[in-house]
Amino acid sequence: MQDNSKTLIARVEAIESSLRERYGELIGLSELAELFHFPTVEAVRKARLRGRLPISVAQLPNRRGWFASPRSVAEVLANFELTTKSEKEILP
Repeated sequence: MQDNSKTLIARVEAIESSLRERYGELIGLSELAELFHFPTVEAVRKARLRGRLPISVAQLPNRRGWFASPRSVAEVLANFELTTKSEKEILP
């Protein structure tokens, strides 16, 4: 179990670094649509309103739109990778 948490932490940090290089310190809804494979930005907006977006987003003063941190996105993506990897190992 400890090995999995070390793997998860390393993967989160690698994904976060990649996201920061590509998007900077804030990730907007259009980027989230791309990262989480939503068909449109409007679909991301609806998912947020319905509480179905897998991360929390926030509005910032003097900025239009909703934003997420690269760290929160990286955590969700790394957990998803680890979960799907575990499921593949269990399935015949």
